Amino acid sequence: HGLFHAILLLGAAPTLWREVILVKNWPYWIIALLVGLIITGPFAFKVRQVVNQHRTERDPEIIAALSAQPSDYLQAYGGQLIETSPSEGSWRMLSPGWIKVLLAVVGAVLSVRQAQSRRWASLLLTIAILAFLLSLGPNLNVFGWRPWTTLSTYVPLFADVRSVWRFAFFVHMVVVVFAATGLYLLLKTLNNRLNERWKKTVVRVAIAMIALVALLEVRERPGVYATVPNVDEHQVWIDYVRNNTPANHGIACFPFAASHRVEDYQTTTEWM
Repeated sequence: HGLFHAILLLGAAPTLWREVILVKNWPYWIIALLVGLIITGPFAFKVRQVVNQHRTERDPEIIAALSAQPSDYLQAYGGQLIETSPSEGSWRMLSPGWIKVLLAVVGAVLSVRQAQSRRWASLLLTIAILAFLLSLGPNLNVFGWRPWTTLSTYVPLFADVRSVWRFAFFVHMVVVVFAATGLYLLLKTLNNRLNERWKKTVVRVAIAMIALVALLEVRERPGVYATVPNVDEHQVWIDYVRNNTPANHGIACFPFAASHRVEDYQTTTEWM
């Protein structure tokens, strides 16, 4: 949440600078900062203290493996209506769907062109760009400089992030908002240009169909479910535990996963 607020603040900065530089607004900014520090300061300080006490160093190779590649945004997890070439060697499929992306581009362009929505659109665009770049983590290399390494070294909280690719969630969020905006602005623009009632009805039906296709373009991938253990096969062990555990006592079991693969954590889940 803290990192998202930081992205939101950076995204809002270009749209708020005119308000910030006005001297008459300074007292309100100071009061807002003081209230925020009073409310969140003690909590943030305690969390930071506990994190520092129990900090574990993240393996750079693991962080890189849990960061996205640009090609990951070409594939959807369950498949999509418009397929592209699969990304090799990656299990992440982060595409929100190409139809939604195209609608989002339309929504972003039309929103930026309108004065009343320009600041709002620039805020969302900044959030999407920052989230995309952050999701790449150490895989983002700018002429030998890795911004994630710099952030992890000098900015609090970034060094504690493990699954860096999850920043893609904020990219998807912006895409969906802009896609919905694009559909609305297209409908509004076409309705203003058409006079006949039947043509407006056709446009509304067409926009509704496009929205439905965009909603369903990414297919759901069937889940893989773990089987429930057979009680009869473990009845001897169950009886032994029941008969040999003292009253008001329990048994703590610590099953360790054989590797970092998801399948190896099935045993842990069953014990839990």
